[in-house]
Amino acid sequence: MATGLECYDALKTATADLPIGSDYVLNQIERFDLFKLTASDLISRGFDEFIAECVSADLLNQELDELSKTMGINLSHASDAPLLIVSES
Repeated sequence: MATGLECYDALKTATADLPIGSDYVLNQIERFDLFKLTASDLISRGFDEFIAECVSADLLNQELDELSKTMGINLSHASDAPLLIVSES
């Protein structure tokens, strides 16, 4: 498992070239990693404090809606989606 910030950074990189409103399917494991993000984490990535608090509260409820809105894409999840972060074992 990755940290919330590692997963967020990988997600931002993976979706950087997607048009607004695109769909992106996260792996279930990384979805749970994103739930670890805190408001402080998000502020460190340039989020306004109020928006960071809203996104963080949504993530604490295991929802991706607010994060999806801030990224301009539609996030969903599936257990068979490819991983963003592949660890070398």
